[in-house]
Amino acid sequence: MTIQTSRASSQRHDVAVLFSSHSRDAYAAEAAARGETYTFTDAWGMPRTWVKGEYAYLAPNAAGLLLSRCNIKHDLCEEAELSQERLDGYRALFIPNAAHLADNTIARIERWLSVPDRRLIVSGKTNLPPRLLGLKSCALEPVKGYTGWRWLPGSPFANDAWESLYVSGYRGHPIQRVEPAPGSRVLANLVDLTGDLDDASTATVADLGPGIVLTDKTVYIANQVFELIRGMLRNL
Repeated sequence: MTIQTSRASSQRHDVAVLFSSHSRDAYAAEAAARGETYTFTDAWGMPRTWVKGEYAYLAPNAAGLLLSRCNIKHDLCEEAELSQERLDGYRALFIPNAAHLADNTIARIERWLSVPDRRLIVSGKTNLPPRLLGLKSCALEPVKGYTGWRWLPGSPFANDAWESLYVSGYRGHPIQRVEPAPGSRVLANLVDLTGDLDDASTATVADLGPGIVLTDKTVYIANQVFELIRGMLRNL
C-alpha cells in the first residue's frame, strides 16, 4: 500500500493520523503464516491476495474517515515520513492499531507529547510504552466474542441520551488488557459479548476491565474499534 496525500507541505494541518508500514508488513506476515489470507481475481484478471480479519490494518483509513465526517481537517502521515520537525507541527496525533512502531518513532512521539497542549489518541494493538498512555500495564489478550463498551458513572455518555452498552469490536479481535495508572480516568469498561446475540438482553456479557482510559493528554481505547468502523464502511 502506498500512502499519498493531496496536500502540499505548506498546507499541512495540525491533526494527523499515523500509518505504520512496519505494522502493516508485520500483520501481513502473521496473516500469511496463520493462513489468514484469501486470493481473488481483480478487474484485470490478475490474482490478488488480501489478508483477513484483524490483520487487514484498516484502522488508519477508518480514523481518517471519521475525522472527515466530523469536518476535522487532517493529514494521513506515513511513519517513515514522521520526522521530529513534521511531528512538532501537529497538536493532535491518532495512532490506531499500530503494534510495530519503530523505536525512533516512539522516541519522537514521547518528545512531542512532553510539550503542553498536545493530544495523543491511540486504539487497539500498540507497542507504545504503557506509561505514555496513562497505564501501568498493557498486554494483548484473545477474546472469543464481540467486544463492547459499557459506560461508567461519571462518563459524559452515561445518561439516557446514550445506550449503556455499545458493540465496538469484531468477534475474535484481540483486545489489550490494561491497568490504569494512578490519576487516569476510565470512561468505559470493555466487555466480551457471546452466547445468544439476537438481542442485547440475551447476550452473555463478561467484563474485560478498562476499555477507554483518559489522561490530561491521552486517550487510549483498548479494543480495535477503528477496524470495526472501517469494516462497516468498506463500501462507502
